[in-house]
Amino acid sequence: MRRSKMTGVVALLLSLLLVVMLIPSAAFAEEASEDYKVKYIWAEDNSFVEAELYYQDCEVCEESEEAQTTYQVKVRPTSVEEGVGIYSARFKNTKFENQTKEVTIEKLTEKEEEERNRSFNYLKTLITLVNKEDHTSYKRAGVDALERAIIIAQSNVGRAVKAENINVLIDDILSARNNLQQKTSIAGAKVSGIKAAEYMGKPIMPEPVIVLSGKVLKAGYDYSVQYTDNVEAGTAYVLIKGTGDYTGSITRRFDLKKAANTLKVSAKTARVKRSRLKKRNQKLSILKAITVHDRGQGTLRFTKVKGSRKIKVNKKTGQITVKKGLRKGTYKVKLKVLAKGNANYKSLGEVVTVKIRVK
Repeated sequence: MRRSKMTGVVALLLSLLLVVMLIPSAAFAEEASEDYKVKYIWAEDNSFVEAELYYQDCEVCEESEEAQTTYQVKVRPTSVEEGVGIYSARFKNTKFENQTKEVTIEKLTEKEEEERNRSFNYLKTLITLVNKEDHTSYKRAGVDALERAIIIAQSNVGRAVKAENINVLIDDILSARNNLQQKTSIAGAKVSGIKAAEYMGKPIMPEPVIVLSGKVLKAGYDYSVQYTDNVEAGTAYVLIKGTGDYTGSITRRFDLKKAANTLKVSAKTARVKRSRLKKRNQKLSILKAITVHDRGQGTLRFTKVKGSRKIKVNKKTGQITVKKGLRKGTYKVKLKVLAKGNANYKSLGEVVTVKIRVK
């Protein structure tokens, strides 16, 4: 009876141990099945961030999303110290983390700082007038036409009464003043002429065509163009910046595809003496069997596709081994020469039929 109880206890403990061992295994499998990596790519002008997700166990499974950024001033610049700005991007896909990026704001000149302080004083006067509901007193307050246009354009009258931080409104005024300097943003322009290209060993610089409101803008006058990552195969970027009467920027991408491999070979006839084959195997350099006009790009590999069993080919060196005892005659061997390519060139295989003549 006592032994029976002991047996039952042992069985129960073994069952519990099995359950405990199985639980972590299942959790790990579920976690591993969702293992992925995310890469975040910022636009050159910080106007957007692209998130790209790759699953570890699935080469063709991927997700991507492009999020526009917002900008705010964290530390206001002065004529003595630089300021700090923050770009922020929020993604809809919950697998992507929201991104932030701090940038340095250049110091103000003494004139710019004086102008900002003047705007501050104007705004304080305006708030006082709005609170008194004396909207006709703008002129009497000494606010000139430019300041009034800025205030109206930014709808600051309504916000001024509610704002807890007057510095936010100062930024609105400065931003609006910049927008009223007779410059037009090219951010919404149509861009064409940027297409995928092939690696050429030198910078690839497609010339974009920029059309804004039906007008074709002139390169060098209305906008400038900068290229990055435009030499090696991969993804290249074009940054178009407004100049002259135009402001703003546009970023476009284009693919630089791998170029065709340059491998070129032709077959020859290799000769082996029968008298030597009576004693031992004979080895021939690959150059005895083929002529290499261009070795192509990347590592070379050699494969015998068809031919006598007594003729072997080394995959790495291409060395041909003619085995002992092969009779006189001409033997055809179909041989594939493969240039594996590299980061900038595709792979390419050439099949040739070489002749091994035993005399």
